[in-house]
Amino acid sequence: MKNIICGIKEEKEIELLKEAGCNIIMLADDHHATRFPAYFDREKLRELIVKCHDANLKVMIGVNRIYQDEEIASLREYMRSLKKQDVDGYYFSDPAVYILAQELGVVDKLVYNPDTLCANSYDINVWLSKGIFGCVIAKELTLAQMEEIAAKTHDSMIMLHGYLNMSYSKRQLLKNYMVEINEDIDLDHCFDLRLQEATRDDLMPVYEDEQGTCIYTPYIQESFNEFLSLGAKGIDHFIIERMFLPFDLVFDAIVGYRKIEQGMDATTIKKAYEEKYAEYPLSSGYMYQKTSMVK
Repeated sequence: MKNIICGIKEEKEIELLKEAGCNIIMLADDHHATRFPAYFDREKLRELIVKCHDANLKVMIGVNRIYQDEEIASLREYMRSLKKQDVDGYYFSDPAVYILAQELGVVDKLVYNPDTLCANSYDINVWLSKGIFGCVIAKELTLAQMEEIAAKTHDSMIMLHGYLNMSYSKRQLLKNYMVEINEDIDLDHCFDLRLQEATRDDLMPVYEDEQGTCIYTPYIQESFNEFLSLGAKGIDHFIIERMFLPFDLVFDAIVGYRKIEQGMDATTIKKAYEEKYAEYPLSSGYMYQKTSMVK
């Protein structure tokens, strides 16, 4: 059985996601991660880790922000506390996390996801040779390119379903914009804002947290027809991007992928999903066209 990874917005989703077929829960605290559907304080995070483990679910913790020198001590203390809870994985993008993981003896639990950078098998194999658990293949690649990379690597992961992050800035762009237009909007955990370019009709979800601002694709990528093909090439971990998605849409997506894995027709599953969620902008994303043909 392939591994499906998904974040949560609230505690009650843990058991429901397990019921759907998710077997790895992604969690984050309110300082060391960015682009997560929810952040939890340290005490609550400890509780959630225990709850996941009690439910026989693995836990991956987001430490995917970019760190300044003065923040390394805090990161070291945080990762040390997570090690004591026997966390199953760390989702990172800053090489500083790798250095601390060496110090703490948890390199084999690292998953490297630098967004666009894991775009060839050479880079991925270099990172895997350092002893980390896995790498996330760049989501901007086509299906053929991802399959080629997967065939030449091991322990590769992909973004399977959800809105795709297109742009990230450490600047507080939304906050500054609200100041400029003299609007008083609470941006704390606000998932309701959309951007529209002057030359396009699409609405792009935008989100800002302590770590900066991120802009997502106007569509939700689904990969029902591609799931088995990617799995056959050796990909064992598939990520559901939880940002901006209502729970029912996530739940039914995971159920659909598990049914495909059990032998049900992917095209039938996809059609039923598209009909049920016809009001949502579903797409195969970059699977069949290069980003240069989309942007």
